[in-house]
Amino acid sequence: MMNEIMKNVLIVCWGNIYRSVVAEELLRKVLIDRNMQDRYRIESRGIQGAMGVPPAEHANLRGYPETYAQTRKILEAYSISISEHKVSTPISREDAERADVILVLGEEALNKLQAEWQEAPAITQKMRLLSSVADPHNQKDADYLQNVVTQIAEDIHRFAKTEFSQ
Repeated sequence: MMNEIMKNVLIVCWGNIYRSVVAEELLRKVLIDRNMQDRYRIESRGIQGAMGVPPAEHANLRGYPETYAQTRKILEAYSISISEHKVSTPISREDAERADVILVLGEEALNKLQAEWQEAPAITQKMRLLSSVADPHNQKDADYLQNVVTQIAEDIHRFAKTEFSQ
């Protein structure tokens, strides 16, 4: 019965290294804070490694030590962390079909997904641009990264406000 009411939320960015992983953890935190974690399954994926796009250079954010060090500090303020076991996972058609909603970070990623599955309106109709925040690939500047995480957090809270309103 629990699976019947569980909603699958898929969060996608280009690499599944930074933006979608941060958004996944922020959304999970919002659900826990609202005691709704059992009603949603949250996953993140990337386009790299799928759809003819080469895989990401590193398996996860820890492959970019300076970026990871800055981001880890920023995420502590939100009481979240990124597991060392979280690795970049390419999106599959099965992921997209299983999702109830597909939240996309970055217009380039949204355009690529829509073009890839243009013949599948059941998939493309589930897609929503969550955030236009730019990919912070290999950025090291703490202020820049703070702005990226803050923007993603604001976008997640905006989504949560509409999605989880009672």
